Amino acid sequence: MEFKRKIMIVSVKSQLRIILLGLLMNSMGLIALYLIGRNILFDLVEDYSHNEAHKEFAATLGIYFNISFFIIYVLTSLGVFIVLVLQSNQIVGPVLKISNALKQLNQNQLKKSDQVNLRKGDFFGDLADEVNRLINKYGN
Repeated sequence: MEFKRKIMIVSVKSQLRIILLGLLMNSMGLIALYLIGRNILFDLVEDYSHNEAHKEFAATLGIYFNISFFIIYVLTSLGVFIVLVLQSNQIVGPVLKISNALKQLNQNQLKKSDQVNLRKGDFFGDLADEVNRLINKYGN
């Protein structure tokens, strides 16, 4: 019996936690950058607010700042989401495979030929090797 995943999302609850935590951290960092940028922008506007043309330019600059920040926020959030889905697969997938193998080994349902095979780049490769040794030792 080969423990091989065929789907991208292996554990919705676990992967969702990882993804939401990463997106929260991304949002917090970007909000901090936004606030710093707004403070710098407001300081510039205050320095040049004595001229009407400068006021109009500052208002336009503020609009462009908000639009560009929104675009940056959407693009970085999308990038972070994609990376987190891929990384969470490399964590949650091996845990699921190892967990299933140990459950079946405990129920005496595994043969010695059954092995936990992880993909290249997956985490917990050493643990999978140890589980395979257990399967070889205690499998049918």
